[in-house]
Amino acid sequence: MARALLIVSLLLAACGRSPGPHPEEYGQLTYWLLNQATPTSADCTDDPRFDSLRLEPPDFYSASWYYIYRVNEGGQTATGYDCTNAQAYDPHACWPLPEQVWQIADHVATLDFDVAATSLGSGCVLKPSGRVQIFDEGDRGTARVEVRYQLVGDACDDLEAHIRANSQNGKGLRDCVHGLDEVILFARTVEPVS
Repeated sequence: MARALLIVSLLLAACGRSPGPHPEEYGQLTYWLLNQATPTSADCTDDPRFDSLRLEPPDFYSASWYYIYRVNEGGQTATGYDCTNAQAYDPHACWPLPEQVWQIADHVATLDFDVAATSLGSGCVLKPSGRVQIFDEGDRGTARVEVRYQLVGDACDDLEAHIRANSQNGKGLRDCVHGLDEVILFARTVEPVS
């Protein structure tokens, strides 16, 4: 088994990796190295009181950033992992995050995640929802992280109108989307520790 994986790994390295996941990657920890991130916004207020909602790229100089997951048998789902020293690719320093279940279809891994709601007072709640999508293009890929905002409550229409009226761009919070467009590199797969 180990020899077969080695041969497949050598062939993939020689020919380049085609979009996956591949059956030989099932059960393996897959590491994607984050190479570049660009913040994006759509339909969002430019009022500086809401700048904290924006997604900022990680500090690439302080650490290496990875997406790490284990593709489950069948290749339709994956379980997220966290590691204390991801760039060492040491499976002994990694553990599963059972609440992080990625859905995989057509070379795209998708993870929906919860973000805490925030009361804006007066019967209006800012309810964000998050999503990460990894587009597996072989040796390289792209990722899209986004947080969509909805306003929930009876007083939200008045608050949205007030925010729009006080924004230079005339936009509010309802249907606002902050995101990161990322370039990622396939780093490797590693056998996890059972």
